[in-house]
Amino acid sequence: MIAFLEGMLYSILSFVPHMILILTPFKGKMRYSKRVSSIIIAVATLLHLSLGTFVVAHPGTRGAINIISLIVYTITLMIMIKARYGKIAFVLLIVMNVGSLVNISAKYLESVIFSSVATHQYGWTYSLMLMLVECAVFVPVYFLIKNYFSNAIRKESQVFAWKYLWLIPATFYFIWYFHVYYHHDSPMDFALDLGHVLFLVVVNMGAFLAYLTVLRLIIEQHKNFKLEEHNSMLNIEAIQYGTLQTKINEARKAKHDMRHHVSAMLGYIDKGEYGKLKEYLNNYRRSIPEDITIEFCKNHAVNMLLLYFAQIAKENNVEYKVKVDIPNELFVKENDLSVLIGNLLENSIHACMYQQKGERVITVGASCDENAMFLTIDNTYSNEIKYDRNGVLISTKEGGTGLGVESVKDIVATYNGTFVQEERDGYFCTSVMLQRQEIENK
Repeated sequence: MIAFLEGMLYSILSFVPHMILILTPFKGKMRYSKRVSSIIIAVATLLHLSLGTFVVAHPGTRGAINIISLIVYTITLMIMIKARYGKIAFVLLIVMNVGSLVNISAKYLESVIFSSVATHQYGWTYSLMLMLVECAVFVPVYFLIKNYFSNAIRKESQVFAWKYLWLIPATFYFIWYFHVYYHHDSPMDFALDLGHVLFLVVVNMGAFLAYLTVLRLIIEQHKNFKLEEHNSMLNIEAIQYGTLQTKINEARKAKHDMRHHVSAMLGYIDKGEYGKLKEYLNNYRRSIPEDITIEFCKNHAVNMLLLYFAQIAKENNVEYKVKVDIPNELFVKENDLSVLIGNLLENSIHACMYQQKGERVITVGASCDENAMFLTIDNTYSNEIKYDRNGVLISTKEGGTGLGVESVKDIVATYNGTFVQEERDGYFCTSVMLQRQEIENK
């Protein structure tokens, strides 16, 4: 009975700190309310306790139970966290690697301080050493994850990278697993040998150096990504400013020439040459500058984008239909809104420009209320639409999924929304729904 209680104590000491470390960088990314998340964690904890007591009764199954434990962690986190699987796996495997170092270091310390009982797998002395080593290792690791890892994990610009970055900690994890369970007579022999413990310390130090390097690159590339977005917005503003200045100059010139036009029209009236007057008025009307106060919607950022792409559409003979009702105050961040609409409109313009025949049309529609925003962009096209084996649209510009579309998907995921692209009646139709984030926790 005591052995089972000691096994349960070990399971709690190894599971709870791990879970805290893993969840730290995903603050604000929970799929469910705190109450539902707590229930999920409680169920996972009970399952982990069951695995711990099973190992006590069957010591030879520890290697297999470690893999099962990893699966339990993975399933629990995939259910709870709303983030890319690559990010979850990356953090999970890092914490598991740290956990392996803590467990083996604690066992070695137990053999030094309590040598007479060190061969007992889950004694209270082992749990005591485990708590001491966890305080020495997990506390600094916690602050490292909270203050540094979290910053990189929350970046959404490196979409493709996260599909593969988790392989780095996975490699270190399986090096440790193979070395402990297949390279020695037993894990106990490994833990009681100082050389093997130092080997694991070196492996973990090298691993953390690799992790920090990768995450630093993620942060730097995210900065470059944001800078490119900012420069793109500045270019749009510069083009709009240039267009506005041109229109203002045209209006000033028209105002300056007005008195000459009035004199000419009065001359036709005095002579009774009304036919010539009508012709003169028609010519004059065509020379008046176009209205420069076009406003597609009240939201400044969206209106600027719509005006910018309206100009590009006009230059490429694309019919541009807009019916958008987006207020200036919205729950969607301005940067997210600009990236979302900018990428989708750019793709639509690109598709129309590649059309070899038929009319070119883009139709933009949007509406919103206090809890959700709806956006549709439909465009004609002529190029063959291709999908990869997973049913994901292949970009004609980049030959892959397309960074623009991936950025859109990230934003949609952030707002717990939906993103659909389909072919319908000769149009390529894109539909997006975003919803206020607070709704998720109600």
